[in-house]
Amino acid sequence: EQGYSESQVQLAYIHEVGMGVPRSEMQSLYWYRKAAESENALAEYNVGRFYFHGLGTTPKYEEAFMWFSRAANQGIVSAQYNLGVMYEKGLGTQIKLSEAARWYATAANQGYASAQYMLSLLYERGEGVARNIQESARWRRMAAEGGVQDAQMQIAKMYRDGIGVPESLARAYAWYNVVAATGNEDAVNARDFLRAEMTPDQLAEG
Repeated sequence: EQGYSESQVQLAYIHEVGMGVPRSEMQSLYWYRKAAESENALAEYNVGRFYFHGLGTTPKYEEAFMWFSRAANQGIVSAQYNLGVMYEKGLGTQIKLSEAARWYATAANQGYASAQYMLSLLYERGEGVARNIQESARWRRMAAEGGVQDAQMQIAKMYRDGIGVPESLARAYAWYNVVAATGNEDAVNARDFLRAEMTPDQLAEG
């Protein structure tokens, strides 16, 4: 049964990307659902993804929530993150910020950078968790290290102003520099403005 469902997942993917067959989101959804009905966790996640984004169907948030829940409870980290989003935004379910925080934390503890970033925002605002700027900064830094550009810009500002972390112009400069390297003009301007305030030793450290 499991091997059969894995073949169905492969067939769904072939139709999703158009690998040797005409691309068809409807056919892809059909085969993902077939596999999901056998409790294939990856298929459950993909069915949720299709219903969430309206791929091969109209968006159906309650269906997406149900399938993400099943996949999340089987350990699919992307589903855990998406479940957090749905609880936070009230999509397909009632807003429950404590549940959003719980699912973000579940995914964040597995290194899922987007979940780390969203969890940091909840700690900053005190939504679903007790407000804790140090925890917010800790998760923001991890999200920044995972490549989330908004987190990189914000942790730079937190180091610059000493919010939730010890003030460090060198670390702020280093993070602005990471984002500036992508061509982000706000980061370039923030880095150059900060550089004018730094000593040669601080610049060398950054």
